[in-house]
Amino acid sequence: MGGRIDDSVNDGTSPYVFRISGSNHHKIGTLLPPSGLVPKFAQLYIYDTNNKLSNRLNALGAFGHSDIRDDIVQGL
Repeated sequence: MGGRIDDSVNDGTSPYVFRISGSNHHKIGTLLPPSGLVPKFAQLYIYDTNNKLSNRLNALGAFGHSDIRDDIVQGL
């Protein structure tokens, strides 16, 4: 998340206040992974839909491990 944080309301006499001045925005990064890198975060849901299950398992470090069931990851 990004924005201009206004700390002027925090004078030390009351609980901390997080206030953003102006507009806030989300920094989600690119929707496609850079060349040569594996997809991560939101990229797992839109990148290479033919291999989405193996991409998600690879992101978990679980590809080829028998303790994580493919059918459960597929359902999620």
